Amino acid sequence: MPLQAKLFTPFGALADYQKEWTDLWERAGHPPLASWEGVLAWEEYFGKDQPVYTVVISSEESGQFIAAIPLQIFKKYGLLSIGRLLENPWFPAGGILFDPSYETKIVAPLVCEALAKLPVSVCQFQNFQELTPSPLLLEMAKMNRLWNPKVEFGDPIALFDLPENQEGFEKRLSRNFRRSITKAKNRLKKVDKVKFEIRSDFSSGDELFELIQQCFEVEKNSWKGKEESSVIQNGLLPLYQAQGESLWQSENFFLARLWLDEHLVAFNYGWKWNETYYSLKIGYDEEFSWFSPGKILFYFCFCEFIEKGEGKFLHPLSPETPFLKLWKPQQHPNPKYLFYRKNFTGSVISMAHAGVSALKKWTSRRSET
Repeated sequence: MPLQAKLFTPFGALADYQKEWTDLWERAGHPPLASWEGVLAWEEYFGKDQPVYTVVISSEESGQFIAAIPLQIFKKYGLLSIGRLLENPWFPAGGILFDPSYETKIVAPLVCEALAKLPVSVCQFQNFQELTPSPLLLEMAKMNRLWNPKVEFGDPIALFDLPENQEGFEKRLSRNFRRSITKAKNRLKKVDKVKFEIRSDFSSGDELFELIQQCFEVEKNSWKGKEESSVIQNGLLPLYQAQGESLWQSENFFLARLWLDEHLVAFNYGWKWNETYYSLKIGYDEEFSWFSPGKILFYFCFCEFIEKGEGKFLHPLSPETPFLKLWKPQQHPNPKYLFYRKNFTGSVISMAHAGVSALKKWTSRRSET
């Protein structure tokens, strides 16, 4: 079957191909944030400053989509144009959609040729969402006709395996940390009413929107509100509502909430896919910091996920932080695939990047001695 490569911008230019996109998305295993609605919502909020270009490989005869990769174009140091998967500190989206019934050796060259039409000197592929690199990406990394591919590893991702029972979970925590959780739970006994629940089903989109708004009102009452870095203060509540609805409709969304005496004090906004729970946003009301609401919420989430027995991992979509380190995560590799254009500019950028990386490693070793 003859295949063709096309480049679309903006993502909305694919409006006539929504059915083909959704069909590919289903064949690719329903990656939650790569749905049509998810990518479109991301572009609506972030595409103005970082335009979205989408590579599409399709059948010349039937028009069926075989692969699709939405990329954002951003400027580094105000000069260097880089194409990368859709990401920012607020919300990831997209990914590499690929129909696994096709051979990567046939599709990968077409993708590389389409990428060469982008107004960039470097393409960067790093996906926090997927625990293993796409087979299409691995095949692309073997090709060097138009691009000079390299791979580097950043800080490992924090990833938690979910043991079969509560005892296994408790055992891996340090004694001091277990004591701190017990103290926080004992403080809760002074409260008349404590309620925790994880919901994944809602009566309507309106109910879902209202509950998400209530949660991010809680976030605004934390240190993020003081620093004006909360979702609501940055006008992004509609994005989280739209993405939450898209995830709910694909039966992936969950919303964990914790109340004390009728007060909503903490929440966890995330989704479940491929036996993995993804935790994107945790927020709590600082007025109730006396009992460590973020810690208790995370603990209750672990307990609930283990009891359900439906997942193998909890993925906080983050490198290891001091808070996450307390829960003893695995150190999961975090590869970044870099494709430098095979021309003078690409060669200079590649050499400069290698020099900076070597300097950082040398500086790190010096600081350890």
